[in-house]
Amino acid sequence: MFTQKLGLNTNRCNACQKLCVLSAYYITNTNGKYRYLPVIDNKVRTRSTDTKGNVHPLRRPYATVHDAINAAKQLSRQCKDFKDIRTPRPPKSDLNYDRCVGCKHRCMVSSQKIQGVFIPKIGTQLIKAYINRFGETERPNTFYTDFKAKMDALRIAKMCDNYLIKR
Repeated sequence: MFTQKLGLNTNRCNACQKLCVLSAYYITNTNGKYRYLPVIDNKVRTRSTDTKGNVHPLRRPYATVHDAINAAKQLSRQCKDFKDIRTPRPPKSDLNYDRCVGCKHRCMVSSQKIQGVFIPKIGTQLIKAYINRFGETERPNTFYTDFKAKMDALRIAKMCDNYLIKR
């Protein structure tokens, strides 16, 4: 049952009920180049806290939006309300390329051939677009083999709201 209604495995913090949005804020440096700062719940973060509780400024702004969002994901773990709601990764002893193993639904991954190309499919849902882990809407690649489309479906399944979430 692939769903992205809540966007849990995208650019949101999954640690509490607030579901803070993680993003990036751009600034211009002295050379005129854009740099990016991590943003959590519409608040720009310029400081981090270490394990001993000491506050440190960020060393420098990040070069790309994706780097800043990844930094925001790391900084969100320092929130006082952070509680990890993910289950441990499933064991890799049996490789199963036909089902997603991220939740109890164990959706079948497959593909469907449309006009000579294979489109990824999760459960009964044909994946025409999805939200990636940075909050951007993407279209899946087109494939000429069933196996590659199934592998892409497994990759996309990791962005489902139900993937590795304790419920």
